[in-house]
Amino acid sequence: MRNHSAKWLRRNNQQRYRVKENHKMLKGQPRFQMQKAIFFITEPLFNGEVLVPITPLMVPNVRPYYWISNYGRVYNAYTEKFMSLALDSKGYYYVALSTVRDGGCYKLPCRVHRLVLLGFAYYPGCETMLGNHKDGIKTNNFIGNLEWATYSENTIHAYNTGLNPNPKGEDRAGSTITNEQATIICEMLANGIKHKQIAEDVGVSEYIVQAISAKKSWTWLSCNYAFPIRKHTKQS
Repeated sequence: MRNHSAKWLRRNNQQRYRVKENHKMLKGQPRFQMQKAIFFITEPLFNGEVLVPITPLMVPNVRPYYWISNYGRVYNAYTEKFMSLALDSKGYYYVALSTVRDGGCYKLPCRVHRLVLLGFAYYPGCETMLGNHKDGIKTNNFIGNLEWATYSENTIHAYNTGLNPNPKGEDRAGSTITNEQATIICEMLANGIKHKQIAEDVGVSEYIVQAISAKKSWTWLSCNYAFPIRKHTKQS
């Protein structure tokens, strides 16, 4: 970070922000040493806004001066400014972060809502999960509006919130089961439970279970599951 004169530090409307390492995110990762334990943010913060560092666990080989806030803003401690965000083709905010790889510097586009979740809702194994906007608004990246979700949960949520314009699942004309029933069937199939038992437990016909198992029906949901191959034995 740049050194500043005492005159610069006495400027009005500056906010002093003490650097706090996010030990959960830095565990097992190299710790970058900042030149000062305190840096100054010249732009106003939102009420209750908190920043944590973006670490290599969140973005591999990332430069050590990026910070993510619980409001979905990205701060560059090197330029001492909040970074501009852009919309990708899917309607999500992303930011280009500088990374170092093979002796060169590369810009890596990162979706902001995923950075927020990794910074404020991290737990082991969440790297394989998807980030979900609870209200269906893709640009609302406040941590209270975000949650981790499986592929099937994210897909169902997209239909429930109208993010996917094509009617599928229970919203499709002629559907005889609900999204919840289809999800339960997929989970039971993935656990190797027999078709007849699933049909009885869920309250649907065995034909529906067979169609989902063969991925001929509800394919938008069943494609997220790996079903065991059923062995057919010949009767003598």
